[in-house]
Amino acid sequence: MCSHRSFSLYRDYQSEVFAWLRDLKAGVRTFADCCSQGKNCIDFCASADRSVERILIELGIKDEWLGN
Repeated sequence: MCSHRSFSLYRDYQSEVFAWLRDLKAGVRTFADCCSQGKNCIDFCASADRSVERILIELGIKDEWLGN
């Protein structure tokens, strides 16, 4: 149900939703679980943080707005 609903709104996220569902099926439910599966979670999170930071800069959103 979750995958079908996600696809109806965000078709571009299909592969990510399937990967998430595979991880859940494999027992990955926490960050520690993710790291124990041999996934490069820390690098992925750091990369995602840099992407969001670039977007916020482009939009002119200040750090203070995020509650930092």
